[in-house]
Amino acid sequence: MNVKEEAITVYGGMCINCGASDYRILCFDHVYDDGNLRRKKCSYERAGGAKFAAKLKREGWPDYIQLLCFNCNHLKRIGELDVKALNIKRQMARNSYQ
Repeated sequence: MNVKEEAITVYGGMCINCGASDYRILCFDHVYDDGNLRRKKCSYERAGGAKFAAKLKREGWPDYIQLLCFNCNHLKRIGELDVKALNIKRQMARNSYQ
């Protein structure tokens, strides 16, 4: 298992909103929408994918990241996803796989 697959597994293996589990459409989402600020601090975070997953592993799988599929990630970005409900789902998911 490569580090990106490991990260997807650690973060629940599916979109926390809709349950999609196809790894090809899953993405790491910054829970607090601060990804841009984090990327400014660490240039290698821009690489995404395996390099970003390795960073998450080094940090001990921080809880500021969640898995969303591309569709749910887009809906969150444009404000069409209930973030409060998403936070509840994220907490339930984290509790189930810890």
